[in-house]
Amino acid sequence: MVAALVAAVLLVAAGGPYTSIEEALADAQPGDTILVRGGVHPALVIDKSVTVRGEAGAVIDGGGIGDVVTIDAPGVILEGFELRNSGQVIYQEHAGVTVLQPDVVVRNNSIHDVLFGIFVKQGDNALIEGNHIVGYDLDVHSRGDGLRAWYSNGAQFIDNHVDQTRDVILWFSNDAVVEGNVITDGRYGLHFMYDDGMVVRGNEVRDNSVGMFLMYSSNVTVDNNLIADSFGPSGYGIGLKEIANLEVNDNVILRNRIGVSFDTVPHGQDAYALFNGNLVAFNHAGMSFQPSTERVELVANSFDRNGSQIEIRGGGDLAGNVWNDDSGNYWSDYVGYDADRDGIGDLAYEPNSLFESMRDEEPVLALFNYSPAALAVDFAARAVPN
Repeated sequence: MVAALVAAVLLVAAGGPYTSIEEALADAQPGDTILVRGGVHPALVIDKSVTVRGEAGAVIDGGGIGDVVTIDAPGVILEGFELRNSGQVIYQEHAGVTVLQPDVVVRNNSIHDVLFGIFVKQGDNALIEGNHIVGYDLDVHSRGDGLRAWYSNGAQFIDNHVDQTRDVILWFSNDAVVEGNVITDGRYGLHFMYDDGMVVRGNEVRDNSVGMFLMYSSNVTVDNNLIADSFGPSGYGIGLKEIANLEVNDNVILRNRIGVSFDTVPHGQDAYALFNGNLVAFNHAGMSFQPSTERVELVANSFDRNGSQIEIRGGGDLAGNVWNDDSGNYWSDYVGYDADRDGIGDLAYEPNSLFESMRDEEPVLALFNYSPAALAVDFAARAVPN
């Protein structure tokens, strides 16, 4: 009979038995735990399937050269450390943590003064959870990404706080979950490309140039996020390009230059795009559409005091979309009436108002936005249509 192997705990501390993580790692077997109590330790490559846990202020300092920690074994758990001082060579993608294998957990670390935060390269089923990441104090275009995934299916990014980096970006990473993160002071708060089956839920994305941009993906769900104060050159709260089968539910999209931008969405003859229960408020434009956009369904959303509720780039009437009748949307600038008092306006909401058309021809009329005169012009246009 073969005795079951018992995982060992190898202690790294000032008084031993190990005084460096490298010494403990050399003796460790797969499944062991290396417990690090305090101390400042140099950059580390973890090439065995072990848990490396920091306690009592344990620090790993990259010394400004290369990655701080590289994980090159499956199933590694790295948790509880302060990780700092990566290299700063952007094309070498120096990071606080670089993950090169599947089933890795990086959890509850404080990562600061790094170029990239955590970079998952072909790391299927990675769990990146509860980390606090702050990049170097650089111009936003010179920073690395706070979180990046590349060909990492099933990765989960949960409850991280990312500040002062470039983007949080996932490429070619199907069935990923991005949930409960706080992302501030970046370029793209969240950026997704070629990520089928993506779930984006419960994130707070504030004070970035772009809140969230989704591209070239299908079967995407975006639920219960706060996207606010995106005022870069494009300034999208949510930007969408060539997305098939999209559901956007119960989000707050607040104070962006453009709340939601549509470019070839939904993408594909049988694809759909559903927006349900969202609050879109105080944006310069609530939603911005290409004139050819069709099959977008807006249900039970609130469009509240946006500069323009619906913007159509290049003209058109968006007749192939659904947002009137019994769809239950609220429009703060609606100037129709409800004679039968059923809670639904008797006149359909028109995304292009007469006053807005006049203002587009004579920009000086913007001085009258939300004035009684502007409301009277639109009411008259609806009450006495051509």
